[in-house]
Amino acid sequence: MSNPKDSSPVRTLVREVTAQVAEKIEHLKVLFRQETALGFEIGDSIVELVDQCGCKQSFLAEKLGRSEATISDYATIARLIPPAVRRLDVPFTLYMVVVRAARRVSTRTENATGKPYPIDVVAAVDDIVARKLTMVSDMIRYLRNKARESSGCEYRCIPG
Repeated sequence: MSNPKDSSPVRTLVREVTAQVAEKIEHLKVLFRQETALGFEIGDSIVELVDQCGCKQSFLAEKLGRSEATISDYATIARLIPPAVRRLDVPFTLYMVVVRAARRVSTRTENATGKPYPIDVVAAVDDIVARKLTMVSDMIRYLRNKARESSGCEYRCIPG
């Protein structure tokens, strides 16, 4: 025999709203994966236009109404992250932030040590996601500390 409390109008409404919320959340997950895929598609298209068609990034920036830095960032990310390791569960903006932070830390480490310091962006993204770092300052600090550890620099050797 069913419990009369389970069929109350309020409980029915709560179940319906809960189902609607769950459906909307699943839809948003799909949209976010599509957003990341779209970011990589934009980057791949820019790389193709630059490498195969000879377009300059400045020309593309002008024609697309975007800054040259933005065009460069998309192309850099597409080049640095091979399709086989692209994670659609990671926001494209996170890739963009990590690439910018990695450039900054790499340049400062090289200036401080006199040696090139390449950063594996794929591994850095995986580490940052695993550590649940969400603040840009925390990401930069994490990359800087890794650079200090691996380059043998003392704490202040690599500036913030």
